[in-house]
Amino acid sequence: MGDLDWNRVETIVDQALELPEEERATFIEQKCQGDEQLKGEITTLLESISCSEGWLENPKNYQREFYQEIADDVELLSSGRNLIDTQVGSYLIKEKIGEGGMGAVYLAERSADEFEHRVAIKIIRQGQASKENLQRFKREQQILAGLNHPGIAQFYDGGVTVDGFPYIIMEYVDGVPIDEYCRRSNIDLDEKIELFKKVLEAVRYAHENLVIHRDLKPGNILVNSDGKIKILDFGISKLLESESHESSLTLTGARLLTPRYAAPEQVKQQNITTATDLYALGIVFYELAAGSGPYDLENQSPYEIEQIILETNPKKPSARTQIPGRSQKLYGDLDAVILKALRKQPENRYRLANEFLDDLSNYQQGLPVSAQEGTFQYRAHKFFKRHKQGAAAVVGILLLIIGLTGFYTWRITEERNQAQFEAERAQQIKEFMLSMFDRSNPDMANYSGREQSTTEMLIAGMQKVEDELSNRPEMHIEMLASIGDALSNIDEFEKADQALTKALIRSRKYYGANSHQTADILSDLANYNHEIQQYEEAENYILEALAIDSTINGEHSESLSDKISIYASNQFLQSNYHRARQLFLEADSLDKVFGRTQTPGYHTMLANLGETELFLGEYQQAENHFLQALNFYTNYYDSMHVNIAMTQYRLGMLHHYRSEYKKAETYLLKSLDGYKTLYGAYNSQLSSNYAMLARTYRLLGDLDQAHNYALKDADLTKTLFSDTSAMYAKSLNNLAMMQKAQGQLKAAKNNYEQSLLLYQQHLDSDNPDLAMPLYNLADVLMDLGNYDRSHDLIKRVVEIDKAKLGPRHPEVGIDLNKMGAILTKAGHFAQADSVFAEAEGIFLGKFPENHYRIGEYFVNCGILNLKQQNHKEASNYFKQAIEIFNTNFKEDNRRIAQAMAYLKKSQQAAVSSANQ
Repeated sequence: MGDLDWNRVETIVDQALELPEEERATFIEQKCQGDEQLKGEITTLLESISCSEGWLENPKNYQREFYQEIADDVELLSSGRNLIDTQVGSYLIKEKIGEGGMGAVYLAERSADEFEHRVAIKIIRQGQASKENLQRFKREQQILAGLNHPGIAQFYDGGVTVDGFPYIIMEYVDGVPIDEYCRRSNIDLDEKIELFKKVLEAVRYAHENLVIHRDLKPGNILVNSDGKIKILDFGISKLLESESHESSLTLTGARLLTPRYAAPEQVKQQNITTATDLYALGIVFYELAAGSGPYDLENQSPYEIEQIILETNPKKPSARTQIPGRSQKLYGDLDAVILKALRKQPENRYRLANEFLDDLSNYQQGLPVSAQEGTFQYRAHKFFKRHKQGAAAVVGILLLIIGLTGFYTWRITEERNQAQFEAERAQQIKEFMLSMFDRSNPDMANYSGREQSTTEMLIAGMQKVEDELSNRPEMHIEMLASIGDALSNIDEFEKADQALTKALIRSRKYYGANSHQTADILSDLANYNHEIQQYEEAENYILEALAIDSTINGEHSESLSDKISIYASNQFLQSNYHRARQLFLEADSLDKVFGRTQTPGYHTMLANLGETELFLGEYQQAENHFLQALNFYTNYYDSMHVNIAMTQYRLGMLHHYRSEYKKAETYLLKSLDGYKTLYGAYNSQLSSNYAMLARTYRLLGDLDQAHNYALKDADLTKTLFSDTSAMYAKSLNNLAMMQKAQGQLKAAKNNYEQSLLLYQQHLDSDNPDLAMPLYNLADVLMDLGNYDRSHDLIKRVVEIDKAKLGPRHPEVGIDLNKMGAILTKAGHFAQADSVFAEAEGIFLGKFPENHYRIGEYFVNCGILNLKQQNHKEASNYFKQAIEIFNTNFKEDNRRIAQAMAYLKKSQQAAVSSANQ
């Protein structure tokens, strides 16, 4: 095929496609003029295009890529490549179990002394191993590695074979497609609903983790012999065709879909959302429930299939089913639920898997479903269907009509009165606030003759609230809660606790324990306990608030979003980053459903999500969310605001982790100035800025500035929190880091040990925050020559980080690099080599290619090879390290000098060895 003139092929195919089908053969004969190879290729391509379902009405825009796909396939197939009994990673391929246009799927095994493990390996053909595809491939691996749900086939690993074939290793699932399972098992409709709800739960989990499948169908939803579902290819459908048993897969440029389950927006190549997956599941559920699909697609042309998907409304499942007795069961609620999932416009469908799940659960319980119109007659019918043993239906309905009429008349009056009451109360609060800060306020007498600080005015205002509003409970509760929240924000923790606790007691007594007012104060107390690092208390408060809100407003209320965000923050502060991200995404979904995406609160949640992604090593996603939030805040606020300062700090931290230290310095200094403008010189937020600036200046080589900021951090936290607090432990750790950089090893060791002791007093033994002081103490002990204790500590760090962050997280790579260095210095070269080999995949797969941590890894590998007298390999490692360090640091940086010294030593050793 490589000898063909593809411009000529394209021209002839383009012209042939514009002709009626019956005229094409004659036209091709004339154009090919006896060239049988050319004729054969054109005929094959035309047949492939005609057979490919879902092709757009005008395929010209996609033909060139399609030609290349076919050419690459033929090239691959013609090679006769056989991968059976070959090794991929640590697995041996045993048999081919599937094949598609972009590759094949193999069953593989890994045998070890202690266990045997079977996996499915998907190997992509060589023609797809472009730089762009490999980058996409790596991004998919990072996303999929975070999915851990019993209903989703687990992603294990990925890479590129030695001969250039990208591959992924997935859990091997021994099961059958869900429709086949239902037919074989002959299960009834209720059992199918229960099985399908498990599918929805798995899809909900994936959506909460930012993964959209885009090709859900029975062939990707398997059920094993125990009746457990397992969804295949989550996210991989963005890159891979599915197995060949689905011959109707469409290829239109980068579009991959199965038309039978494709949503209208997929056919039109518009934006794909979670609603797209739920449409496909609607088709699957339609087929399971009715025994046939919503559309007649057999014997239809590709264009006609697309028009049916875009224009034809599906019939009710109850009207399509041929299963005896099934029509009556489907009629009504199930018809409505299924058809809602299949609406043409995504915004009119189920947007969240939870909504679909809730309607199915409500159907099973005889409750109203959201897919119905919600008329009075419908809800009355549902009520009496659930209460058949009550009063006679006619009398009951009549009484219900009378009762509801009276109720709605009363409610209209109440709402009007409530609106008037709220307006009056707002005016009263405004007047009270103005009087609270009036100089004639007797509670301000202690401050006469000078300017009052915010703290002083709030404390005086709290006393005024107690004195004047105790007989007006609504205002008393609201003002105490507001003042308590404000005091917490400016670090007046004791007074904040007093105000919020009083507000909570009064609210429970006046409004009740299960009121939205009580829930809001509980949320404020959760935030307060975050500030003082009492995370267990914070979690208790926010879980109680969530329970109250859910009881009052249901599982999908607008008010839940803020409380879920607080819960997510609590999980983040306890280093439960995956759970935190899941909760932030749940809050994000609710905000989008209720149209709250143009508010400061939404962007605060978005910035918090960004910081979670930062700690998960997902730097690009984090940056996107930070910049989106900062752009909104800059346009929203007229002057400096805490949200602006906080987001600038987070961007500084992000650039620090990316080794972009000048950018980090710029953002951190802006944030520092902002916090000082807002809160003065004694605020806990400054501590984080000081600590991050110290670390940044250390890496920029300015050790004096680094030590200066580390001392400021330690002095501030000691003043604000005491020298026995967890905050002071963190500052001590930071100060020790600067001392070590200055060569003060014993002083650094003492401060690291004191820091670790404080951490252990405040944290559980398995808390991942212990990894930092353990790592740093191991580092300085290595430099002091105490290799045994150093190795014990770093081994514990690796265990903590692997358990909490996953085995391929960037932090684990850093840990392994340090362990390898310790083993090298201790003379355990074989163990060091094994550890470095494990670290290599993380460094080259998870870090930017010029990250200074990769340079440190290369230096350590070079030292190991130097000690093993592999002088050439050692020199190569040192050269690579120097090249990376030169892109990150100034010429006089100690890392560059150290690597150059080692390079010189290895080169001299090589010459000496050659002369012997």
